[in-house]
Amino acid sequence: MTLHDSPDDPRLVALASWLRAHPEEWSHSDVEPMSDERMATLIGDVIARIAADELAARRRRRRRMLLGGACAAIAISGGVAAASVLLPRQPTVPHEGALCRAEAEAGSSAIAVDLGRESIEECRALWEEGRFEELGVTGPIPPLAACLGPGGVIEVFPGDDSVCTELGLDAAGLVLSAENAAIVDLQERLIDEVNSKECVTVEDAATLAQDLLNASSLVGWTVETPADVVAGTCGTTAIDPSRRVIIIVNL
Repeated sequence: MTLHDSPDDPRLVALASWLRAHPEEWSHSDVEPMSDERMATLIGDVIARIAADELAARRRRRRRMLLGGACAAIAISGGVAAASVLLPRQPTVPHEGALCRAEAEAGSSAIAVDLGRESIEECRALWEEGRFEELGVTGPIPPLAACLGPGGVIEVFPGDDSVCTELGLDAAGLVLSAENAAIVDLQERLIDEVNSKECVTVEDAATLAQDLLNASSLVGWTVETPADVVAGTCGTTAIDPSRRVIIIVNL
């Protein structure tokens, strides 16, 4: 979109006015009078930069606050919960990130972080930012320990290495297995290239999912489009690690 394409768009008119009023912000050759062609180029560059920033923002880990029992059933990125363990001490749903608990109590309030690979570091950053003060927790930043929650999600609690045992949980591996890391990477790409789009046709969603799966290092995985989804208008994806399947669902 440029000023030529939408001459009445107030956002572009305002941008053009600012550019003309601040020639010092551009190269020495961009001084008054600025040609319409140069103006269109500058506006296009700004719009492209904004689009790139928005894409980068979507790739950053997403955070949301969960209070008390609301953490029991969590599907941060639209994944399907898995029941079987991929590897000892590994999350069974790595694509669903981690829960940063406010207290060393099962079911305590938490902040969820998407696609967390360095769970303790992610949670420590939240403590340093004072985010847990919003949940009524004050005091110095505590030591943190990563446990494997009953739903297969990594849960990071304030406390030392004994906190997992005290809560009846297994300590979670701090480094994802190669397969789990590949699942996280795949989920990131599915979010960026399929799920974050306004409307991708069911057929295109399945094709994109298969292309991304082929480009990953995952073996034995398939893309599944249920019969009742085929006739849908817009599609999105969900991951089921227990079955090693990317499922296409109606948006």
